[in-house]
Amino acid sequence: MYPQASVESCQHHETSLELNTTSLQLNTTSEKLNTTSVQLNTTSGKLNTTSVQLNTTSEQLNTTSVQRNTTLFPLYTTSVQLNTTSEQLNSTGVQLNTTSMQLNTTSVQLNTSSVQLNATCVQLNTTSL
Repeated sequence: MYPQASVESCQHHETSLELNTTSLQLNTTSEKLNTTSVQLNTTSGKLNTTSVQLNTTSEQLNTTSVQRNTTLFPLYTTSVQLNTTSEQLNSTGVQLNTTSMQLNTTSVQLNTSSVQLNATCVQLNTTSL
């Protein structure tokens, strides 16, 4: 007789471990701030004064010549002539010109740059065993 070997069966049981991950996500929306540009323009004021010209007319005085003839002897006459020189008065023209004055104010433009705020999303992952 042969010795009988008894083989005991070993049963291996595996328990499964379940992993559950819960994700937590935080998203912040981006906020964009835009300020509109403000432009101030002042119109140019121009002052022009017209030129004033004063002219006085020339005045001329002429005296006519007077001639007298006297007889000394019947054969010889000597003539005496009186001539007055003409006098002319001319007054020069006076012209007054005032220069034009122009006032220009430059335009002022104020621009504020846009500010954009972006918050990055934060994600938290927790693993449960």
